[in-house]
Amino acid sequence: MPDGMSGEFRIVTSAMPPFSSLDVLGTPQGMCMEVALHVARELGRHPTVVERSKPRFLLEFERGSADMLPCSSAEWMSPVRDHVVFSKPILEMENVVLARKGAVRRPGGPDCVAGCRVGTLPGYVYADGFDDAFAHGNMQREDTPGTDLMLRKLSAGRLDAAIVNILEARYWGERLNLPRDAFEVVYTFKRKVPVSLVLHRRYAHLLPRVDAIIDRMRRDGTLHRVIVGQKGRLGMASDRL
Repeated sequence: MPDGMSGEFRIVTSAMPPFSSLDVLGTPQGMCMEVALHVARELGRHPTVVERSKPRFLLEFERGSADMLPCSSAEWMSPVRDHVVFSKPILEMENVVLARKGAVRRPGGPDCVAGCRVGTLPGYVYADGFDDAFAHGNMQREDTPGTDLMLRKLSAGRLDAAIVNILEARYWGERLNLPRDAFEVVYTFKRKVPVSLVLHRRYAHLLPRVDAIIDRMRRDGTLHRVIVGQKGRLGMASDRL
């Protein structure tokens, strides 16, 4: 429906647990996904969810076949910035540089992985001088499609370090049964990344309602319960990475 008030609402997501994904049965899961579904229903829509790679969901926003993405930021959506609008942030993501224990001699600065093979996500932009360091050959960027694969490579010694979201790394550390002392955080990025719901620009007129729903979820504790509850349901034990 053109007014965004009723009918089907197509939510696209990449596989990004514990934030947003589909399980093996195709059931939506993740803290951002739960918020997206709640907002869509509050708007009177009937959400359907499909999983797509990042290039594919960007194309769908460009073509107008996607209505919402549960979890992204303006910098990550820059290729289609003219086609989308953003809600208020629903949470902040903290990115870190993770290294094999003892592989980095001087933890604490962005130059700590100079000369190292560093795992990165394809197409992502990295702040704090890391992109410049990659461009100048100070360290080797190794694009790897997924935090789970980066942790496997780190564990096997095929990477020296990796730039990861700390919560996503903890999720996969638990799933892969990796002990916390296998790796260490050698750098924490200066700025946390605010993450919002992304809507196609045809729904720009609904942003005040979307933001009001998010504000209400924050005030009444729903947003906190969603985030904490999802961590528990996803089995994120404290003694794992």
